[in-house]
Amino acid sequence: MKKLGLIKRLLGVFLLAITAVSCIKENDVTETYDALKQLEIDEALIADYIADNGIDATEIIYNGTASGVYYYNHEIADESDTEKPNSTSEVTVAYKGYLLDGTVFDSTDEGESISFILSGLIVGWQIGIPVMSKGDKLTLIIPSPYGYGPYAAGAIPANSVLIFDIELIDFTN
Repeated sequence: MKKLGLIKRLLGVFLLAITAVSCIKENDVTETYDALKQLEIDEALIADYIADNGIDATEIIYNGTASGVYYYNHEIADESDTEKPNSTSEVTVAYKGYLLDGTVFDSTDEGESISFILSGLIVGWQIGIPVMSKGDKLTLIIPSPYGYGPYAAGAIPANSVLIFDIELIDFTN
């Protein structure tokens, strides 16, 4: 059963890789990138992070299988609100993104928010945001294949597990 879940996750990574391949330059690092191996490395890093910090995290089930993306610190704004964003939603969020070592690489300014179309964001957000309702807050832990994979992005090194504190302020479906 676990092997089937891994295969389904790899399909998601494969789809992400197809998108990335369109941007590959000759002799790019991705020619030797092994998404499965990196996912295994990230899973171990995430397990250690969760254990070392005494976090009660929940793995998100996505399309019927374990995703490798975890959430914790889930604050539910309104338990009766069951409406969730979907892949085509415009989401308005306040967030802080950081690495496993606590290095902050991006955030909205205090009291500010920003809006995005969910399908245009990293896969980890596309998996994580739909578990939220308007006003909810949570922390996502995202393995690198669902983030930026083998690419560095600004202050984010290649193959980095990403952590995001996110407040879903609003969304439209």
